Amino acid sequence: MSGLGTDPTSTGAAPVSAAPAGVSRAGGPGSRRRGRARWLALGVGLLWLYAAWSPWLFFRAPGGGLSTLDLAGLGGFAAGNPLGVLLWPFWVGAITPLGLILAPWLWSRRFHVVAGALFVVWAVLSVLQLIAAAIALGGIVGSGAPLSVLLPGAGTGLAPDFGGVVALVALVLVGLAAARLASHTLFIIRRDGWLKAFEGGVRMRPRADDPLAAHARAGLISGGAGTLTAGALIWGLAFVWLPWAVPPCTITRSGGSCPGVAARVVMDLAARPAVWFLDPGIFRAAIPALAVATGLMAIYAAWHLTVDWWLVVWLAAWLVLASGMVALGMLGTSVLVRAGGDFTAYPAGVIAAFGVAVGWLGIIPLVWAAYLNHREGARGGVRLA
Repeated sequence: MSGLGTDPTSTGAAPVSAAPAGVSRAGGPGSRRRGRARWLALGVGLLWLYAAWSPWLFFRAPGGGLSTLDLAGLGGFAAGNPLGVLLWPFWVGAITPLGLILAPWLWSRRFHVVAGALFVVWAVLSVLQLIAAAIALGGIVGSGAPLSVLLPGAGTGLAPDFGGVVALVALVLVGLAAARLASHTLFIIRRDGWLKAFEGGVRMRPRADDPLAAHARAGLISGGAGTLTAGALIWGLAFVWLPWAVPPCTITRSGGSCPGVAARVVMDLAARPAVWFLDPGIFRAAIPALAVATGLMAIYAAWHLTVDWWLVVWLAAWLVLASGMVALGMLGTSVLVRAGGDFTAYPAGVIAAFGVAVGWLGIIPLVWAAYLNHREGARGGVRLA
C-alpha cells in the first residue's frame, strides 16, 4: 500500500524495485508495525485535541464547563511556576493540535522519520501540559473560593466533569503511540544512519520523450494543485485578514476606525450551545492553528508529493475542515447580527465559501490523476506523481 506523500521518482524511465532508505519493505513485519503506529498516532492526535478542550470542571448555573485553557485564567498557579507557561492561551492553541498536524506526515516516505521524532516531542509537551492542568485544577479546588469569585458570571456549584477522564485515557494512548514511533525512528536511524534516514525520492516531471499520457497526467496534477492553492489562499484571506461582522462606526477625515469581528470570534459564538461537551474557545485558538497549518501543508503536498488515494483523502479532509469553519462562521455571524447591537455582516463569509468551492474544484483533477496512477501501478508500470 502506498502511503500519503510517498515520493518515488516518476519519470517513467525505470520501475522502482527496491525500497528506499528508511522504509520497511511492503508487507514486512516492520511495515505492519509502522502502519499500526501511525494510525494510533492519528487517533490520539485527534483524541488529545478534544480532551484538552473538553470540560474538566462543571458548574451548575447557568451551566458550562472549564477546559485547560480556562484553568490558566483561574489563578491555579503560583507566580513563577514554569509549567504555568504551558497553559497560556497561545501555547494551548499551538500544542493541542500539533499531534494531529504531524500525523499525516507519518505516511510520507521522505518525512516520516522527522515526523515521528517531532511526534515524540509533542507527546512529552502534552504530558507536561496535562500535569500543568492537573496542578491548576488542584489549586482551584483546594482554594475553597466560590466559583463566582474565580470566574465572575459562572454561577455556583462546582464538580469534576468527564474531560479529565478523557485526558487520562488520551495520555496513556499518546505515550503508547510515542513509544512505538520512537522505537521505529531509532531503528531506522541505527540501520541507515542519520543522512539516509532522511532521504527520499523526488517527484519528477515527465521527460520530453515520455508518452503523451504522462504529460496529460502531469497537466491534470498541475491544474488541480493550482486550483486548490488558489482556493486555499482565498479562504485564508477571508479567515485571517477580513472581519466577518462590523459594528456601526463613522470614519471622518480626522480619523476613526471600524474594528471588525474576526472569524474565530464568530465561530466561538456559534459553538456556545455546545459548551457542555466542548469549550468554544477551541475555535479561537486550536482550530484556526490547525486549519492554517494543515492548509499550508496541503498546498505543499499537492505540488510536491505523489498523487495517490491517500493524498486525495488528506486534501479532502482539510477541505471538509475548512467548509465546516465557513459554515460555523456564517452561523455565528447570523447570531451576532440577530442579537442586536447594530452589527452588520461583512462579505468575508461569502469570500471564504467561494475559496472552499474553488478548492473542491481542484480536487476533481487530482482524483482523476490518482485513479490513473493507481491503474498504471496495477498494470505493473511506474506511477506518475
